[in-house]
Amino acid sequence: MKANMKHLLISIMIAVLPCILVTPAYAQKKHLPVVAPLHLSARALVRKLQRGGYVVYIRHGERDAFKEQDLPDMNDCRTQDNLTEQGRQQSLALGVAFRALKIPVAEVYTGQFCRNKESATLAFDKDTALPELNRFDRRVIQAIKKLLSTTPPAGTNTLIVNHHQALADASGAKLLAYAESAVFLPDGKGGFRLLGYLGLDQLNALARRVGRQ
Repeated sequence: MKANMKHLLISIMIAVLPCILVTPAYAQKKHLPVVAPLHLSARALVRKLQRGGYVVYIRHGERDAFKEQDLPDMNDCRTQDNLTEQGRQQSLALGVAFRALKIPVAEVYTGQFCRNKESATLAFDKDTALPELNRFDRRVIQAIKKLLSTTPPAGTNTLIVNHHQALADASGAKLLAYAESAVFLPDGKGGFRLLGYLGLDQLNALARRVGRQ
């Protein structure tokens, strides 16, 4: 009788264990706020951005060194990895492309890292630095979700210039290349949808095409 009971308990544990192990991952996926990306073409994304109503998350330009401390001083750029000359040129080119394509920009948000603020300033001549967007801040995921789900003022777009890993964690988006953009549509109900990606080369090509017309 005891042997039968022991075998029964073992069978139950074998059946239940996979469900226990899967639950955390399932719960995490279930609460991702992004539905399947649309993967719209660069041209289609630009047309939408020209009308306004979107949130664009942009990774900063190329960074140097990769010797940054775990907790750098936000008031001292010397403790951080900063933009290379290539990163500065990428940021300037990004701003030129947005202006050539007549993409209206309202707010530009960044974290406090120097490379994010400099990228935003070089490209768009403004930035609003939010400490909750810093990659080591425990509020960063919720802060990004809130910005992605907030509808911009009519006829404009909201920009976020920040770290790419934080976006991936908050939305399920892919890791962005330097100066690459991810375009989101707020749904007006506290959620958002990823529409696609805009590489800097794609933006430059579209901007050049406009210049030849």
